[in-house]
Amino acid sequence: MDVVVEFAENAERMGFEGIPPEAREMTKRFILDTLGTTLAGSSAPGVQAVVDLVGHWGGKEEATVLVFGGKVPAPQAALANSVMAHARDFDDTHDGAVVHANVAVLPSALACAEARGGVSGRTLITAVALGVDLTCRLGLAVGKGSDFSIQPPGFVRTSVCGIFGAALACGKILGLEVEGLRNALGIALSQAGGTRQVVADLSLTKRMQPAFAAMAGTLSAFLAKGGITGAKEVLEGKFGFFNLYWNGAYSRGDLLNHLGQRFEGENLSFKPYPCCRYTHGSIEATLRIVSHHSIKPSDVSEVLVHVPTLKFFDLVSRPFEIRGDPQVDAQFSIPYTTAAAILRRRVFLNDFEEAAIRDPEVKRLSEKVKVLQDLNPESRDSLGPVIVEIQTLDGKIYREEVEKFKGSPGHPLTMEECQEKFRECARFSVRPIKGAQLTALMDVVGNLEEVKDVRELTSLLA
Repeated sequence: MDVVVEFAENAERMGFEGIPPEAREMTKRFILDTLGTTLAGSSAPGVQAVVDLVGHWGGKEEATVLVFGGKVPAPQAALANSVMAHARDFDDTHDGAVVHANVAVLPSALACAEARGGVSGRTLITAVALGVDLTCRLGLAVGKGSDFSIQPPGFVRTSVCGIFGAALACGKILGLEVEGLRNALGIALSQAGGTRQVVADLSLTKRMQPAFAAMAGTLSAFLAKGGITGAKEVLEGKFGFFNLYWNGAYSRGDLLNHLGQRFEGENLSFKPYPCCRYTHGSIEATLRIVSHHSIKPSDVSEVLVHVPTLKFFDLVSRPFEIRGDPQVDAQFSIPYTTAAAILRRRVFLNDFEEAAIRDPEVKRLSEKVKVLQDLNPESRDSLGPVIVEIQTLDGKIYREEVEKFKGSPGHPLTMEECQEKFRECARFSVRPIKGAQLTALMDVVGNLEEVKDVRELTSLLA
C-alpha cells in the first residue's frame, strides 16, 4: 500500500498532546517568524499586484488578506499571504531538505482556519506541525535518493513538496478523516509543480511558486471535503510523486523514520539574512572578518569565496549583474551580498532595496569578489563549509571558515534575536504596525495554545 496512507493515518490520530513539547514550541516560533516575514514582504515588489488581483476577483469573504486587510475566498487568501511571506526570501529553510516549509503551510492553514471558524490555537499548531513535517520529509527523501547528485532536480522542492504539506494541514483543520486526507493529497498531486528555471532567470515568479502550492493545497483540501476523490497511489504509484518527479529515487527510511514521534520542523533554520540561504555562509564569514580586523572597503584588494561543489551553489556564484528584477538579482548573488557585508557591516532588508543594490560602491566591491566551487560538502544535509579570504592592499590575507550557518539547529538564533528580527521586519510593513499591536501579536503567538479561535490572531494582522 502506498506510503501516503501512513501519513493520512498519522495526521488523523495526531492531537496537540501527541506533539513533543519541543516541536510545539518550535512550531510557534516559526509561526511568529513567518508572520514577521509576511509583514516585511508586504512592501516587496510584485506583492501589490497580487493583492490587487485577488481583490479584483472578489468572492466569498472568508479569509483575511494579511496586512492589507479585506477578506477573500480561502485559496486566494493563501496565495496572497504566501507571496508576502516569501517575497523577501527571509523565511525558514530546512538545510537538508532544501525547502521553505512554513511559507506554503502556514498561509494555507490560517486561511482554512478562518474559513471554518472556531479553530483553536492548538488545532492550528497541530496542523502546521504535521504539514511542515510532511513537506520536510518529502524533501529529505528525494534528496537522499541514490542518483540525486547525478541527476540534479529541475523542480523547486518548496513548491512540489510544500503543496502536500499545505493540503495535509488544511485537511486536518477541516476535520478530514483518513480517506479524505488521502484524497486531499491525491488531488494535490494533480497540481504539483515548480521549476528551478525561475531561479536561473531570477524572475519575480520565484517568490510566487510556494504561493501557487499554498493556494492549490488549500483548494485540494476543500475539494476533498466536498467529496472529490484524488489519486490513491499518491507517492509511490507508477505515476506518483516519486516516480513521476524524481525518477523513483528516494529514501523510504528518511521519509518514515520516527513518523509521529519526531517532527522535522525542529530542524528548520531561521534566516538571519533576507536572501538565498546559499549566500549565508559567505555573509557570516565576511562579517566576522571585517568586524574582527576593522577592514574598510577601501582596504580590499580581492575577495575569494570558496563554496562546496553542490549544484545549488551554481546559481549564486556567478558575477553580480542587475537584470530584470534587481531585488531578486541581489538576493541570489554571493558577490553582491559579500560586498554589502564589507560595505555596510550588516546585511538586512534595506540592503535589498533598489537604491542600495544600485549603489556604485557596492558594484565596485562586488567585482572584486570571486567565487570558487572547490570544497567538498560536509555532508548531504549541510550547506557548508564556506571559506572567505579577504586580501587587503597591503598584501595581508584574512581567512574565515563557516561550517554551520547561523540560524541552523547547530548554530541557532537566540529567542531575543528571533524577536528582534520580527520587530525589524515589522518596520518594513506596507502599513505601520504600532508598538502595542506588535506586542499583542507576539503575545498571542507566544500563548497560541490558549487561543480559542485563531481569528484573534489574523485580526491583529488585518
